[in-house]
Amino acid sequence: MIARLMPSPLHRLAQFASAPVAVLLAIATLMLTLVHRPAGADGLLGDLVSRPLSVAFLGPADGPYSLSIDLNTGDVIAEAPNQADHQQWVITPLPSGQYRLSNAILGEDFALTAQGRDRSLLMTPVDGRAAQRWSFRLNGEGYELMTGDGELGLLYDPAHLSTPILVNAGECCNSFQSWDLDGQAGAFAAAREVRQTSDDGLLPEAWSQPTDLTPDFFFADDVVEAARTGMVETMAAATEAWGNFGPIEYWVMGTDPKAANALLDTFCQRRDDRGDWSKNACLQREKRSEHGLISYQQLGADALANGQPGGNAGHNGGFDWGIHRFSSSIPLGMSGLLGVPGDEEQKTVLHEYFHAVQHAHVRDLDRDARDRKLGPVWWMEGAAEYMAMTTHARLQAEGKIPVWDNGDWTFNFRNYRKNMGRKFRQASKDHKRHDCVAEMVRIDYDSPCRSFFYDGGAWAVALLVSQHGEAVLLDEFYPRLASMDFEAAFEATFEQTPETFYAEFRPLIEGQLGVALGLLPKF
Repeated sequence: MIARLMPSPLHRLAQFASAPVAVLLAIATLMLTLVHRPAGADGLLGDLVSRPLSVAFLGPADGPYSLSIDLNTGDVIAEAPNQADHQQWVITPLPSGQYRLSNAILGEDFALTAQGRDRSLLMTPVDGRAAQRWSFRLNGEGYELMTGDGELGLLYDPAHLSTPILVNAGECCNSFQSWDLDGQAGAFAAAREVRQTSDDGLLPEAWSQPTDLTPDFFFADDVVEAARTGMVETMAAATEAWGNFGPIEYWVMGTDPKAANALLDTFCQRRDDRGDWSKNACLQREKRSEHGLISYQQLGADALANGQPGGNAGHNGGFDWGIHRFSSSIPLGMSGLLGVPGDEEQKTVLHEYFHAVQHAHVRDLDRDARDRKLGPVWWMEGAAEYMAMTTHARLQAEGKIPVWDNGDWTFNFRNYRKNMGRKFRQASKDHKRHDCVAEMVRIDYDSPCRSFFYDGGAWAVALLVSQHGEAVLLDEFYPRLASMDFEAAFEATFEQTPETFYAEFRPLIEGQLGVALGLLPKF
């Protein structure tokens, strides 16, 4: 495979005077260093068929340049890198004249395959023709790699191995191995281990206990002081009302690209300094427009450009790092923009923080185990929305957070019942279209009832709270997650199964608004 490709790469790369000869050496060395023939591998691999590396990113000393290989002709083209590519390979020159591969990021459309008897590792389209499929999973210490069939793994241990080798994954590492060829995985793992007290896949017991740590807010330079004050004081009221579960990092973007990039650099440097993540890998991931931290700046900028309110805020995990991580686009209302009331953004801060309260009661690091305890989407989002709406109204009524009243619509505590009524009407409409009560068993967001899980879920929680008291979630249900999954904790708390409750809730959401409003507290 290498011999077949070399004439064309030599011809095409010669056209790029700025591309050093080291580029060719890097690719040749890459193919050679990823070669290994462990005992018994022939029987596992056979004569595999694959296609060559599709996209590589060379640097930083070599340009940088991206190296693209045309899958049809085999031609190689050196050009400026496209940071939006899902596949980015960093090849770093070493003093010994060899090269180091690091920070491989694969998208869903590509797989990594072991090719033929030479065991070269090649990027291929996932089209059903790839002989070996490998998947990358991002974690706090790099990337984890495993085969699609679970038979083969790629093992790399910088302390003992000079190159990655193919192994029988069934005999090593539970099918997953850390994949971090720049040698930082061990340091990240050691730093994370300091924050954990056991190796049983659980966060330390302190994770579920209130802390005296003040939540950390990080604002882009163009976020105005009123917005900064509004978010910080709302979070302080939330931690006083529900308990201070941390550590918390809240990253707030504005709309200016330069300020956003500066905040992103601060975020990734912090990850590197704490041993959570290499700065380079962090920047590559978080600069992606979809789901990366930079996307929150783009949402705010688009809203201002279009003159239409819009944005996003989220609890973005951080469990592997021992933190609750939050991100937010520019708080429009607290910034006096586009007619959004600052009161509604107070509610958003409360909603997102309640997710930290929920996650604080689950110590499992494994995502599937967390999901089994945290429960369906309606419960996660409905509980957060009900608690945010109700606590927001109470805090304003008690004078613990200010009333903004600065928008084109009203969202203060005096309108609590009216705003909950809007949620009821919307949830009722969604339910009539899609039978959303039947969808309440779902633990994923991919449903036509996604909005119902928020609005209808809030009303489902309102029904439970009206029967069992305002403190039932914080004092009874969530503490039970230390030893129970969602269904067991639900039944122990509410004395009925979730399925029985769904049948009880159906007539409420299909009934009259006036009956539902009677369940709510008054302020």
